[in-house]
Amino acid sequence: ASHHNMAAAYDRGFFDDLVSPFLGLYRDNNLRADSSPEKLAKPKPVFGVRNGDATMTAGNSTPLTDGASVALLSSEEWASAHSIP
Repeated sequence: ASHHNMAAAYDRGFFDDLVSPFLGLYRDNNLRADSSPEKLAKPKPVFGVRNGDATMTAGNSTPLTDGASVALLSSEEWASAHSIP
């Protein structure tokens, strides 16, 4: 449901004034709008397999690319001079 909610929020424009595109990136590239409980149940566990308590799969873990962010603080004048919205 969270992927569906996020896709709907992007489609509604919820993030339009919160995200500034950078080098062609304008939305979460790990969003799976077609996700479903049935699809998430298919991948086999990959972490913790040795001890028999494996529950982490590609469907319920964060991607290895997850977690990057940046914050830029500046004056409006500087941002305008450098074409940053």
